[in-house]
Amino acid sequence: MALFNDKYLRITISLSICWLVINFCFYGQLIIEALHINSVKGHIKSNLSKYFFTVFGEIPSLFVAFFMIDNPRYGRKLSLVIYFIGAGIFHSLFGITKLTAMGSIARFFMKDVFQILYPLTTESFETKIRTKGFGFCSGFGRIGSILMPFILIPLDEYSQSSVYFLFGVLSIVACVISYFLIA
Repeated sequence: MALFNDKYLRITISLSICWLVINFCFYGQLIIEALHINSVKGHIKSNLSKYFFTVFGEIPSLFVAFFMIDNPRYGRKLSLVIYFIGAGIFHSLFGITKLTAMGSIARFFMKDVFQILYPLTTESFETKIRTKGFGFCSGFGRIGSILMPFILIPLDEYSQSSVYFLFGVLSIVACVISYFLIA
């Protein structure tokens, strides 16, 4: 298979890991926050508003990604590195402070990771295998969504902050992979 030959092996592996991390973190944050809404009796209205403002962080990300994605000063690779670093930092800060704004900013960066990964993945492969490359990498990323509840729910029962620290560490790992391994 062409995705695993010498020319594309490094790209396929690094993009697949990036897709796995972003799926794990993005959908993991949604699941964990939904669990927290139901866990505090009598405060559901307050928790729903916090959840709304956390997810609200996705809206401005559309405009920032539109500016950065084709800007020659940043490009796709550097933008991906910046967004993964931002997600890692703000997930960790959210784990420490529990401030809704930190979760919203982390969500902003994660949404932009998705917006950069789509074109970056398709452009990383030649035309003949572009669809296979995108399909494999994004499909591999779904493994993160599958594994996520089995890892996060027990971890959340141990410590709510540890979930966000895990998101932070995974985002930094994906940042390093993006920087060094993507061609």
